[in-house]
Amino acid sequence: VVPLISVIRYSFANYVLGERITGYVGFANYVAVLTSARFWHAIMVTVIFVVVAEAIAIYGFAIAILILGQTA
Repeated sequence: VVPLISVIRYSFANYVLGERITGYVGFANYVAVLTSARFWHAIMVTVIFVVVAEAIAIYGFAIAILILGQTA
């Protein structure tokens, strides 16, 4: 519970790693992230990676079922 509260607290703060909280900025950190092109690019790359990885897993599972069906 304590780490979760700390993360929420830091997310609303002006905080530099290794230093103290210098003030609270409210939702400005969230606005900065959600309007960042780098963030949305990272989300897109992650979605593509997940879709491709799952497609490969499903394809491999289907081939295993086909092979297993031939030997049974």
